[in-house]
Amino acid sequence: MRHEVTPADTALAVGSGDVEVLATPRLLTWLELIADGELERVVVDRARFLANVP
Repeated sequence: MRHEVTPADTALAVGSGDVEVLATPRLLTWLELIADGELERVVVDRARFLANVP
């Protein structure tokens, strides 16, 4: 995943703070999206692995 931080991603724009830095809620959302994709990959790989275990 690649994302360029824009003014819409700042704490000021999101309403989680009063400075123009990356908003924590925005960062957590990105991390959740990445984790969800990785979790799905791990579960699928595990199922494939177990399907081949005698």
